Amino acid sequence: FFSYMYHAGSQSLKERFIDQRGPLLGESLIWRLLIQLLSAIRHVHGRGFSVRVVDVAHIIMTSGTCARFSTVGVLDVLEFETRKSVAELQQDDLIKLGRVVLSLMTRAVITAKNSEEATALMKQNFSQDLQRVVLALLSGKVNINQLCTNPLVSDRIHEELDTAMAAADAL
Repeated sequence: FFSYMYHAGSQSLKERFIDQRGPLLGESLIWRLLIQLLSAIRHVHGRGFSVRVVDVAHIIMTSGTCARFSTVGVLDVLEFETRKSVAELQQDDLIKLGRVVLSLMTRAVITAKNSEEATALMKQNFSQDLQRVVLALLSGKVNINQLCTNPLVSDRIHEELDTAMAAADAL
């Protein structure tokens, strides 16, 4: 048995942003989601595990712009004899997060096969800071701690924290 929290009215990133076609998402929203997902991945990796379900169908949006991973742990049970090491699985998490961000940027599901076209669209429509972070994720050459301490990301983490604190104060 698997037990998870229920979030009424939640939608996956795919349902909210990809299945419902529209204009490109704003960069501030993409940064906000990226920072939340990086924080969740950092929490999991820091405990010696991997998320493994980093894709637009398994990330849900709850209460506005709060992003959460869903079905975490199911693959660990179903594929408990995986031949990949935890370090490899953690690296896969970051590469897949890069694809998730590209999917949000293009409003299309991005896989290893079509990521080059998405990268071209990213370069036309988004800042160099966001491009650098996405390319670092896709490179498979950085770990979560290197990424989170990078000034491009750490400044955004502080902005997200400020926003969260202001929302808490408002409540």
